[in-house]
Amino acid sequence: APESLRETVDALRRGEDPDPQSDLLADLACHPSLKAGDALSDETARKLVAALAACETPYACPHGRPTVLTLAPGTLARGFERAPTRE
Repeated sequence: APESLRETVDALRRGEDPDPQSDLLADLACHPSLKAGDALSDETARKLVAALAACETPYACPHGRPTVLTLAPGTLARGFERAPTRE
C-alpha cells in the first residue's frame, strides 16, 4: 500500500528502524476489519466477540488502537437520563 511505503520511508528518514514485515502483517490484519457504518447481523456480532475473546491480545488491534472500552454504570445511566444505581 502506498501509505505503508510512505510511513516506512518516513521512519527511515527519522533514523528509526521500521519492521516492514510486522507493519505489513498489522495492515493485513486490520484491512478487512469492520468499519463504522457497516451493517452487522446479531449472529456476526456474536462471532466477532467470540473471535476477539480468543485472541492473544484482545484489547487492541495490531496498530495499538483499542478494541474494548469500559464504561462506568453511571455513564450509561446518565446517557439514558436515569439516576445511577449503587454497586
